[in-house]
Amino acid sequence: LEDLARLGVNRVSFGFQTTDPKILRITARHHDNEALTGIVPRAKNLGIKVNVDIMYGGFLGETLEMDKSSFEYALGLGTDWTTGYQVCVQEGTAEATRWLKQRTQYPGTKEMLLARAMLHEMARARGYSYLGGDYFASKASPLVFQSNRWSGRTTVTALGSGTYSYIIGGAGEEGNLLWWAPFTIEE
Repeated sequence: LEDLARLGVNRVSFGFQTTDPKILRITARHHDNEALTGIVPRAKNLGIKVNVDIMYGGFLGETLEMDKSSFEYALGLGTDWTTGYQVCVQEGTAEATRWLKQRTQYPGTKEMLLARAMLHEMARARGYSYLGGDYFASKASPLVFQSNRWSGRTTVTALGSGTYSYIIGGAGEEGNLLWWAPFTIEE
């Protein structure tokens, strides 16, 4: 974090996803459910704005209680933004293989919608401002996160599986380099 701040990075997003140890293990995520407790304050002390991603509605064995626990943790970290994502199973991934074999153990449409509604209710109750979709800001603000993120004025570099990066002014057909991370280990 110190090196990132020194390089001028002013915003980070942590793909935390869930607090459930079983889901973390199944999805090969190598952090525990308290991983961000110390990291978020350190980033903020360095002047880095923080977003935390949380996923819901599509993990094997996921329940609304698991989602509630994850939402409470993410919204309680004091981040600048919290972003929710409904799990989208991509063909060719380990999650797709699990889904094909065990469909009945995944949340249905009703549970997905209930989880999303719960995320919105919990964010509102904690004073987060709604920015559209499943994006929430801890302070009332214009859509700065989204407009800066997607407007072509910001370089995004992501590390980890299932992430993406783009660099403005790099090499490529239109003068920009856009790289989407692969969905399989082989790619």
